[in-house]
Amino acid sequence: MDHADILFDAAVAMRLADLEVRAEIPGDTAFLTGLFLATSPLAGMLPGPVLAQQAQAQQASYRADFPQAMSRIATRGEVDIGRILIDWSGTGSCTCVDIAVLPQAQCGGIGTALLEAWIATADALDRPCTLQVAVGNPAQRIYTRLGFIPNPAADPFGPVIELTRPNGVLRA
Repeated sequence: MDHADILFDAAVAMRLADLEVRAEIPGDTAFLTGLFLATSPLAGMLPGPVLAQQAQAQQASYRADFPQAMSRIATRGEVDIGRILIDWSGTGSCTCVDIAVLPQAQCGGIGTALLEAWIATADALDRPCTLQVAVGNPAQRIYTRLGFIPNPAADPFGPVIELTRPNGVLRA
């Protein structure tokens, strides 16, 4: 476990008393597939087996593209409820590759606590935060509240919006 991982885990513990995180393990594949199926905007539009293939492709892509990323499973009690994947290996910044919380656990501050822990860790390491969000995703409001701003160099007509939070930005 590296320094960022330790700082992140401690920052999560300070935010919600009943929220814990643990390192992702190979046995989490079924949970991650279920999380993808439960949170995908394509649920209901595509057949379950096709969505399951998409989940497997996403997991393989993350492992290939971000092999050094910190992946944490959020738990409440003994129940897995979410995941955050952060790549600390970028030069100068750190990237939230993925964050998702099961629908039945949403609106309880879990996603915000994970994001705030990431931001606090990035601030401690003097690194800006970056992420991408699909155009029209309501989570963009949360990111804006946390100090993220659109990257002016990003494609304004793309399917995703690139957001950056400079180090040390205070929330509104």
